Amino acid sequence: SLCIKNYGAQWLHSNQHCPNLVPNEVDMQQFPFLQKKQSSTIPVRIQYPFGTLKWESLLHLWTDWYQQYYNDDTNKRVMIRYEDLILFPFETIQYLCQECAGGHLRQPFTYILPSAKVGPGHGQYRTNWITALIRRRRRVDEFTKDDLHFIQNSSPEANRLMSIFHYPTI
Repeated sequence: SLCIKNYGAQWLHSNQHCPNLVPNEVDMQQFPFLQKKQSSTIPVRIQYPFGTLKWESLLHLWTDWYQQYYNDDTNKRVMIRYEDLILFPFETIQYLCQECAGGHLRQPFTYILPSAKVGPGHGQYRTNWITALIRRRRRVDEFTKDDLHFIQNSSPEANRLMSIFHYPTI
């Protein structure tokens, strides 16, 4: 979803290659700076009021972001994958009610078919149940072979989190 709405993350990318972890020919042609830098990854930064944070790649940003929440022992939390709420809403909510809160659903579950995201910034690219099903497989399809190799081999922390969150092995 960062390719549609960057949520403050800034990195060189285009519609032809996004998410982009390792620069390919399209990136090199569109962003000659990458050739001069001879970068093996596409760096990412986010500007905060206190300063700018930088990561080696989107994978490193993703890992750092979720690892901070996952490793936080000071706050109790439930971490739910957004796609589980979109693709399996009944099962996810039922499980949360029963296993986390010790309750049960008191009303029949109603699927909401319009967009799951509303409000400013989400524009025409809104996710509903049907588009989520279509995009589910495309998540991996949009990576190049070099991107997939990078995911598999560059970050043991990222692979550990992907396993914890039950993302398929790439």
